[in-house]
Amino acid sequence: MRYIVKILVSSIIIALVSEVSKKSGYIGGLIASLPLTSMLALFWLYNDTKNPSKVAELSTGILLFVLPSLIFFVCYAVVS
Repeated sequence: MRYIVKILVSSIIIALVSEVSKKSGYIGGLIASLPLTSMLALFWLYNDTKNPSKVAELSTGILLFVLPSLIFFVCYAVVS
């Protein structure tokens, strides 16, 4: 049941961004850029494992991959 809740919450957020972006790309981008996905992942991981070191490891991984992600979006915006 918990797995189904995770899927539903995550898919609702993705669908929300997609629908809002049809009307305004900026507002869709604002919603997508919120650290909501990261916070959900950290919450789900801690809720499942109760292991703060795993949460810290995930948090560090997220931090390390923010820069390459930003580079991707800059390149994508320039090419489009």
